[in-house]
Amino acid sequence: MTKHMRFSLICLPLLLTFACRGEDTEKEDTEDTEDTEDTEDTEDTEETDVDDSEANVRVVHLSPDAPSVDVYANGEAVGVDDVGFPAASGYLAVPTGEYTFEVAPAGAGYDSAVPVALTADLEDGVSYTAIAHGYLDEANGDNAFTITAFVDDLSEISDGNFRVNVVHAAPAGAFAQVDVWNITDPDNPAPLIENFDYGDAVATELPTGVAFVLGLDVDDDANPDAVFDIPDNLTGYVGLYATNDVDGNPFLFAHLEDGTTAKLDPRPAPTASVRVVHLSPDAPAVDVYANGAAIGVDNVGFPAATGFLEVPGGSYTFEVAPAGTSYDSVVPVSLQADLSGNMSYTAVAHGYLDSTNGSNPFAITAFVNDRTPAAAGNFKVQVIHAAAADAFAQVDVWNITDPNNPAPLIENFDYGADVTTELPTGVAFVLGLDVDDDANPDATFDIPDSLTGFVTVYATNDNDGVPFLFAHLEDGTTVSISANE
Repeated sequence: MTKHMRFSLICLPLLLTFACRGEDTEKEDTEDTEDTEDTEDTEDTEETDVDDSEANVRVVHLSPDAPSVDVYANGEAVGVDDVGFPAASGYLAVPTGEYTFEVAPAGAGYDSAVPVALTADLEDGVSYTAIAHGYLDEANGDNAFTITAFVDDLSEISDGNFRVNVVHAAPAGAFAQVDVWNITDPDNPAPLIENFDYGDAVATELPTGVAFVLGLDVDDDANPDAVFDIPDNLTGYVGLYATNDVDGNPFLFAHLEDGTTAKLDPRPAPTASVRVVHLSPDAPAVDVYANGAAIGVDNVGFPAATGFLEVPGGSYTFEVAPAGTSYDSVVPVSLQADLSGNMSYTAVAHGYLDSTNGSNPFAITAFVNDRTPAAAGNFKVQVIHAAAADAFAQVDVWNITDPNNPAPLIENFDYGADVTTELPTGVAFVLGLDVDDDANPDATFDIPDSLTGFVTVYATNDNDGVPFLFAHLEDGTTVSISANE
């Protein structure tokens, strides 16, 4: 954690303004002794009432598009200058009373103060946090710049706990109402604050010594969209402000009782794993584009495949163009896919560009890959039917490793479908492809006995309609398996 600049919001000059209330007095002619009897008893002087009541104030700058500012109280500069975003102060004891707090762009003077102020009547013994939040420029969002005072509960805290005041100060429209989840135990997530509106605050107690994990759900689907790791050393009273930068990226700003602050960024979004396979028999070598941009997957011929690439989760449009051309030459067929973090996908280009070669046209299809570990002694195989020739519209796959006991492995297997199963490792399987549903394989294939982990096997055909298998290992290695003669 780092100490940010302290906002001496009510600094010495201001304290003097309120504390030094000198009275004009007339000097008596010390030589005039006529009234000495009225003034002889100097011990009977009147006592002056001194108002020593105080409030505690700290301030926070959380306006994403506000420049560095100078701070004014009751129209007077208080020596707090050139304060940027984000920053916060510790508590300052100030005389009670009514205050008007304003800010102006650094160096611009009081005449340039923004037309928004906080007027607050500070009460004896009460602690406050004044937060500047929202947007100066309405083009950035509908939540306009404002300064809000929050009362801080510094009363005694239960043993073994700390108190946290969570303030929703994230002005981006996407965060208008959020849910805050406690996902410290990922197997037992629990809502901590539900339907949390911008500008609200919620105080609660939590046990000390716990490295909490909090999730921010912005679309009310009980699935956190941003995850934050909270330090396990929090004690006493903590302000925890949910806010965002000028680009709309959320973060938390922790504010300890002594003024110490820490910016807590969300965990990096989990990535999706994607790989590409070219199984279109009559398509040329291609370059691959994602959302209109080249991704470095170039000159991919038939048949070929890549290893997994890590990409941020999100919505993608995948397209291909003949190798060496440009994005302007992409074929008029694309794949739109929403890729989720921690998921794996294979994008397969299959079918015919030329309709005279077959009735299955060129397409790009995404298949989800289940890469969870197989049972001990097994490997996991995903079989994908990508043989575009009309003769293979629906096939049966047989396990004929033991020729005396053939068994159907996948029945009524349609073009474009996929099946995932587990098979024992160390076995040289023999698979049969039955294309006419007579329980008699029309092509047989020898599968290596070295397969482990996650393997994808694509049933496909060349431009002459000859079937073959294309094995794709988890590391991107591929091998073509021709039919036995």
